[in-house]
Amino acid sequence: MDNPGSSERAAAVAAFVLFLIVYSTVTFCVETVHGVYDDNLPYASFWYVSEAICIAFFTIEIALRVWACPDRKKFFQNVLNLVDVVAVVPFYVDLVVAASGGDEEVVGLSVVRVVRLVRVFRLLKLGGGALAMFGRTMVDSSKPLGTLFFLVALAIVVSSSILYFLERGRWNEDMLFWERPVAYWCDVHVSSTTAMSSASTYSAGATSDDCKFKTLGDTAFSAVFSCPYRYKKNPNCSGEYMQSPFDSIVVSFWWAWTTMTSVGYGDIYPLSIAGKCVGGLTMFCGVLVIALPITIIGANFTQAFNAKQNALRLKLRAERGAAYHGRKKKRAAWTQGVERASSGRESVDARSVRLSLESSKEGEAPTTTPPPPTTE
Repeated sequence: MDNPGSSERAAAVAAFVLFLIVYSTVTFCVETVHGVYDDNLPYASFWYVSEAICIAFFTIEIALRVWACPDRKKFFQNVLNLVDVVAVVPFYVDLVVAASGGDEEVVGLSVVRVVRLVRVFRLLKLGGGALAMFGRTMVDSSKPLGTLFFLVALAIVVSSSILYFLERGRWNEDMLFWERPVAYWCDVHVSSTTAMSSASTYSAGATSDDCKFKTLGDTAFSAVFSCPYRYKKNPNCSGEYMQSPFDSIVVSFWWAWTTMTSVGYGDIYPLSIAGKCVGGLTMFCGVLVIALPITIIGANFTQAFNAKQNALRLKLRAERGAAYHGRKKKRAAWTQGVERASSGRESVDARSVRLSLESSKEGEAPTTTPPPPTTE
């Protein structure tokens, strides 16, 4: 049951188990979709019945494998076998809790239910060759990976430290956190051909009503608006401060990591010109630091893949050679048997002829040959 290539039945069982693993994983994910999820899932629902059927087959499979295993201690020492057992335990835990009559949510039960997703790791058992090849690649690439982690860690610490000092802003004594300016409100004098009032609006370009009316000017045809800018337009601008996302070097690690890997979630980002320059250098360093070791890892993966393919070819060639030599031995044995049978029949025929001659000689009278005629 653990070797799908041993027979056609084993391959069929492995394909059926693979289908159940994929099906149970898909149903486990789909039943959480909004509109499908039900906190009190009835036992007669499609999702619960599907889960019960899959768990029943998984339990039977595990029981048969344990029964057929000659060394049960070694069986449970295998990590993948423990994954199989852990994948079915949460379902029975739910049954026990429901049978006990406990309507309230048991502490930690939700975590136990999440463990059901562990069954997806059973796919590794069916693709053991790929997993072994990946592990060999990682082992062969241990030195490049060590270099990669060291350089990435160094770049993260350096870029995070620099950006922390550039983007932390000022210290708020009342709130006890760092705050940075997110906008500058500057006065803008606006003139109009019509009379203006406090209900008048003015746009600085961002939105239709991003500017706030401040006061009328010298006449009713002019007014002063306060408009937001990303930079300090004049010395009279007042800054609008918010808590800085770069409030520590440790928190800045997240920004450096996502920037170096060219992900850039956009949840935190620099606002100052100097911070943006550091961000650009961090992106460039990330491409160099990560791209160089990745080429070595890719080459090792190709080497491991080729070695596996060569091993498969040699194994297939050896099997074909063994089959050929087996057929050759059978043919030689058959030929020798035929030759022995033929020689045995010849010996029997020769012996029978000899015995018949001897018996005929014993029954006949001795004969004398007449002398040859003489001439005088």
